[in-house]
Amino acid sequence: RGDARSSDRDKEREKEKEREKQQQEAAAKAKAQAEEEQRKLREEQQRREEAEAQSRKEAAEESRRQEESERAAAEALEDTRTRIAAKKAQRLENQKLAAQRPDDSFFRNLDSTVKKNTALVKKLRANVTEAQQESLISDIRKCNLTKYIEEVVTSLLAVVKIRKIDISTGVAVCSTLHQLYPDDVFAKPLRDGLVPFFKVTKEDDKEALSVFRLSLRFFIELIVVGVFPDTDIRVVGQTFKQLVAQDKEFMYASILVSICKQCGFELARILSKKQRLQEEKSGDAEKLESFFSAEIEKGLRGLLQEYYRLLSEHLVQEHKSLQKVLRNNRIQMELKGEVHAEKQELADKLSKTYEKLLANTQGLSELLDKDMPVLPEDEPDEFVAAAAAMNIDISNPFKDAQDTAAALWEDSETRDFYENLTDLRVFLPPVLFGVKKPKDQPDDSAAAAGGEENADDVAAMEAEMAASTDAGAAAATSSAGDSTSQSSAEAAAAA
Repeated sequence: RGDARSSDRDKEREKEKEREKQQQEAAAKAKAQAEEEQRKLREEQQRREEAEAQSRKEAAEESRRQEESERAAAEALEDTRTRIAAKKAQRLENQKLAAQRPDDSFFRNLDSTVKKNTALVKKLRANVTEAQQESLISDIRKCNLTKYIEEVVTSLLAVVKIRKIDISTGVAVCSTLHQLYPDDVFAKPLRDGLVPFFKVTKEDDKEALSVFRLSLRFFIELIVVGVFPDTDIRVVGQTFKQLVAQDKEFMYASILVSICKQCGFELARILSKKQRLQEEKSGDAEKLESFFSAEIEKGLRGLLQEYYRLLSEHLVQEHKSLQKVLRNNRIQMELKGEVHAEKQELADKLSKTYEKLLANTQGLSELLDKDMPVLPEDEPDEFVAAAAAMNIDISNPFKDAQDTAAALWEDSETRDFYENLTDLRVFLPPVLFGVKKPKDQPDDSAAAAGGEENADDVAAMEAEMAASTDAGAAAATSSAGDSTSQSSAEAAAAA
């Protein structure tokens, strides 16, 4: 009984130890879980804090960009105000002094020497730069150019054609001449000389485009400051109409972007969206004054918007064409491991054209406050999807391939080399192929006769070899017979 009680106590102690162990393990596990939860909470809190910090940073950066954008818009609007004020003042001065032009007695007191006047004409013909503005205006006021005004007009047209004229300096020089000499003497000949430069061509001539850009802006600026009458604005409208109707490749898009940036407000009250919002904030007191009537501004703005609409449609088409070419090149790379040089050259050319179109479209979109066109996304860039889109059988990609560039072979010569195998029987003797030519077959030519003679020689040699072989076989057979007869005789004798 004592041993049984001792054994029960031992079991109880073991159970108690087991329970304590289990409790300790449970407590350790609970502690570990609590620590893990605390760690996760700390990590989650840290992530939230980092996300909030990043969000605050992004918000601050966005706010900074917005402030910079508004400040840039405000500065651009202020520059526009300054430019408009200067042109308004120049316009009023030209109109006032043109109405009070001096009489002949004024010009008698000026320098009429040939040397001085020809020197001034040569200076105008060379170039008209900003550094020469004060000198040119001073010489014009000192010289009597009554007899040389035609040469002066020719010189100004020449520097426009060779693109060696600063627009602001040219306007100042023309304003001075307009204040001194009648319109039919100076302004009208200059106007008639500039109009032919506005011809719209379909050729991508960089020099012609540069002359078009410079002469059109010069013409517009002279209308704005009052050297040319306001009625000449219809020439600008007709030029815009020509661009809308004839510029199908949109080579003149960059010119319109430049015109809208430099004198868009003067023409059609064109302001970018940011500048327009800044003007609205400033109130009516600081609202910019227009140069032309609302009807004229509306008509010019409508022509520019129509040009932008056509440009947007063309951009979408060019985007689709470029994506198609790039997709085809990717398929060629998957199929052959390389892209043909002509295809790659086409893709590079289309990419450059598209980038130029995109830049011009974005510029006009910002200036005219219009939304950019939605450019369609390309199809999934996967070989199977692209091949399915082009009806290519993956198991046989070259099945029904009509275009040699899309087929297995690069050109027709390579294809003929592998597919059109040469028939060697035409060039080699038939005997080499185990074919004997019939003896009764007539000869077609001397070459055929020579070929038959060679074939007959080969046949004769084969006959001789066959006869020799038959003779050897007969000899062997006879020898074997003699040996057999001798053996039989010897056996009989032995018996």
